[in-house]
Amino acid sequence: MRSPSRRSLRARRKEHGGAAGILSSAGAGLLSIFVGLALLPLVIGTVGSGAYGLWLLVSAVSIYLQYADVGVGSAIVHFGSRSRAGVQGHTFSQYVSGGLMWNLLVATAVVPLFAALAVFITSSNADAAGVSSADANALALLATLMLACLLISPFASALIGAGLLPVERRNQSIGIAVRCAGTLTACLVFDSIVWLAAAEVVAAITPHAAAVATLAKRKLLKISFRHGAFSALRKMLRYSIRSFGVALVGATILQLGTVVVGSVMGPSDVTYYNAAFRVYTAARQLLTWIVDPFRSTLSRQFVEDPTRARRILTTLCAVAFGASALGAGVLVFGASDIVHLWLGASVPAATIALTMIVFLIGFVINSIQIPMVPAGDALGRPGAFFLIQLTWLVAFAVLSFPLVDGLGIVGAALALSAPLAFIAPLYLWRARSVLELGTDDWRASGIFAIVAVVVAATTLASVAAGIQFLAGLQPLSLYSTLAFAMSAAIFALILRKHLPAQRFVELLRAKL
Repeated sequence: MRSPSRRSLRARRKEHGGAAGILSSAGAGLLSIFVGLALLPLVIGTVGSGAYGLWLLVSAVSIYLQYADVGVGSAIVHFGSRSRAGVQGHTFSQYVSGGLMWNLLVATAVVPLFAALAVFITSSNADAAGVSSADANALALLATLMLACLLISPFASALIGAGLLPVERRNQSIGIAVRCAGTLTACLVFDSIVWLAAAEVVAAITPHAAAVATLAKRKLLKISFRHGAFSALRKMLRYSIRSFGVALVGATILQLGTVVVGSVMGPSDVTYYNAAFRVYTAARQLLTWIVDPFRSTLSRQFVEDPTRARRILTTLCAVAFGASALGAGVLVFGASDIVHLWLGASVPAATIALTMIVFLIGFVINSIQIPMVPAGDALGRPGAFFLIQLTWLVAFAVLSFPLVDGLGIVGAALALSAPLAFIAPLYLWRARSVLELGTDDWRASGIFAIVAVVVAATTLASVAAGIQFLAGLQPLSLYSTLAFAMSAAIFALILRKHLPAQRFVELLRAKL
């Protein structure tokens, strides 16, 4: 059957702008953060830290192996967006069909191998986690089902490539709601780690299934595994394999800490590590979801107007740094009170708070680089930052085992964050040559004014924390948080003429 024409594709979908993309991404991200953080105390108090730590360990490997598609999903977004910009080549349906064909082949090879690995992980750690053999095998099966999402994951990428990212984020929100309802049921009714894991698996599958339903309802695709799909797949693989290295290394960095803590310490410590890491990943996910709407925008703009594309990129970097620094500052200065109110007295709150602080400091240092990797992909230079990412991974791997052995979960956070002291400048140096971003571009973005606001607010909040410490009070408390927030607001008002307000408005008006 013939694929829908570009005109019919545009006729069947509503154009969405940057504001819709940011709002939908941020909304879904905030909902995910709230659900993930709010439910953790209930999970620890019912199914236990050991059992949940075992599920976190095996599901982390499952999530990691979803990168076995070698980045074909990002290739669908890239080429679908360029197709909408008028670039000639294969049809959108051919790209998606090729992606489905590839993921079917990958799943056929990877899923059975992971099933055996999952059984080994759960059975070898079952006693330490306090889980029965039957429950351990059930967890292995559920983690395998989660990995099987590979079979339909290209449909979610197709929604983004078609300019329907707000719809895809709506589907993500539905999945989060399913996770919330399922977790509450598993903990309050069944008090079972198996039911909890089942709820998380169903929640992971839901957005992909909803994407299938959305695309079918709007008749945006005609799936066909004919010659056009094969040639489209070859084209996508030439692109995706180069970007895949960066994505795989990034995923390895995010999952390695869980594996190291589980190997060196134990399932309960995985849960405590995950509590601090969940704050870090929630903040990073929220920032990534704010940046993601502009993947398709940058892909089109680097074709139509490269100068405007770089203006959008530097604005994104400035907004990413400002949002992450201000958000992380609030969490860092209130870390002790936040963890105590969140998880209670039954957990090592001081250790979790310190781990969270180390993670968040690294997050702020890394935030300005988060938009650069998708920008390199959009420019047609996938993998441009691969060696830098690989250097970060190697440093993390080298440091993680001795630091975890000596400092526990704080050591894992330190191993992740410390290398960024030299990794961050390497990103900026690479961006200068690959993305042609110079000092003038950064000055025009308003990022120096944002840095001034953050430094001033941090200094005053640190003074307030020091005064509390000298008075015999908890230095990192909600009072320090209030001092940071008020200082940031005052200095932002003073420097308002130098902040990128107008550029941010332009960003919101950009078409996805």
